[in-house]
Amino acid sequence: MGIVASDGEILPIRVKWRRVIGVCRKCSRKLDNEGYGEQGDLSLKKALRRDGGRYLKVIDIKCLGICPKRGITVIDSERPGEVLVAGQGDEVVARLLALPMELAATIDP
Repeated sequence: MGIVASDGEILPIRVKWRRVIGVCRKCSRKLDNEGYGEQGDLSLKKALRRDGGRYLKVIDIKCLGICPKRGITVIDSERPGEVLVAGQGDEVVARLLALPMELAATIDP
């Protein structure tokens, strides 16, 4: 039998991921799920999964209403309180995966 929570109970569930990135389903569809990867033939979601390692969970999210032109709206568990807009290109995947390190470098101790 699966996990069952009784009324008013909150159960923590252990997962292997340490980071979750949400990719807007509508934005991805507008770009025909292409424009990322070395040949530009992958969706952002697939490219992130390929390069992100096993501790990254990439999920589809509903439209957030930002709807950039030629870009995809992204949310990242490492950047709470921010919504990111990712343009097309293979370097975007590397920059998205490196964002927590860039953020840490900008914070004064």
